Amino acid sequence: MMKKKRVLIVVFAGLMLLNAADAFAYVLGKVVIHGFVSQGYLKSSDNNYLAQTEDGTFEFNETAINFSIEPAEKFRIALQLMSRDLGETRNNDIYLDWGYADYRFNDIFGIRVGKVQLPMGLYNQTRDVDFVRTNILLPQAVYDETYRDLLGAYQGGAVYGDINFGSFGDIEYEALLGTFVPDKNSPLLTNLFISLDPLGSGSSGTGHYSDMKWGLATALRWNAPINGLRFGVSNFISEVDHGSYYESGIPGMTIKGNLALVVRSMPVLSVEYVWNNLKLAAEYKQFNYDSDLSYNDVTVVSMETHNEMYYGSVSYRFCDWFEMGTYYSVFYYDRNDKDGNLFAAAFGQPNFVGWQKDWTVSARFDLSEYITIKLETHFIDGAANMFQFENPQGLERDSVLYAAKCSFNF
Repeated sequence: MMKKKRVLIVVFAGLMLLNAADAFAYVLGKVVIHGFVSQGYLKSSDNNYLAQTEDGTFEFNETAINFSIEPAEKFRIALQLMSRDLGETRNNDIYLDWGYADYRFNDIFGIRVGKVQLPMGLYNQTRDVDFVRTNILLPQAVYDETYRDLLGAYQGGAVYGDINFGSFGDIEYEALLGTFVPDKNSPLLTNLFISLDPLGSGSSGTGHYSDMKWGLATALRWNAPINGLRFGVSNFISEVDHGSYYESGIPGMTIKGNLALVVRSMPVLSVEYVWNNLKLAAEYKQFNYDSDLSYNDVTVVSMETHNEMYYGSVSYRFCDWFEMGTYYSVFYYDRNDKDGNLFAAAFGQPNFVGWQKDWTVSARFDLSEYITIKLETHFIDGAANMFQFENPQGLERDSVLYAAKCSFNF
């Protein structure tokens, strides 16, 4: 019955997309409606990445519809309902992607409450909006799809504003404090829950949990006096517990495996320059966190981890209907262990699992104002952020990921 409801809602959203914007305005008055439907395909030469890609998969789609209304001056209410599928992630469940009430007192100060998008880097708050970029997948070093739910939108509140400095440009700021409930079926958490069960009894476990206590994100963006040039800096800190309850093999005894994470910092430094049809961007990110692994509340391992990620990208629009772009992104599990040897010794995996370097080439074709087709190839060196449980045959160092996507938006 639930599957039928999901299908009906998706069909209903699709039918609405076929109507003109004027029809929505006529029916719903002051409510502004936008949305999109996309279907993609992923195929890899080696290694299942993001989904079961070695055999090729169409489990790569998104449907969303968003509404906004201004019931009074300076006051706005907006929300987006979304359904998406990427391998085992979400599986076309319909959920509230974001939704908030926004009151802007003036240019300098405003406040949002509800489920608010995380202000991380340049593109995290627009990553759902496929038609604003050339590529299918954002640079995975900084915008990893496996972390999309964890770094999407948080239930809480935010303050924001824009301070004008005249000939020196203006600075946008935002600070968000909140929490969220993750999708426990995501491959990222599934992989984590498996690792919390050293006896291999996860399939007979009594349950999993993921509890974020709080998360704080801050961001500054400077729109420089040079037209098209902007810089950004953002950071994120949080505390979260992940765990599994599973049977120990001894009748009546259950073991609790818990991983407590304290995100000390997640800084992102960003720069973007747009000149006519040319767009250049680069971002540098760190992910510094402490983790305590315990069983039945007895700590067995304490670790400090320092991920490092960065990318550079360039795109160019050759004409109204054709655009191309490329980026090179790099991820290191430990910025002090770039050859992966310490990683291999600590985790018993090949050293190339300690990094991922991705050179991507993308082509975008705009068939109309509303329909876009994209083709993309990723040449990947390393297997970081690829999960062992999705690759039981083992991981290869080099792989190629092919992606195609068709999107309709209004």
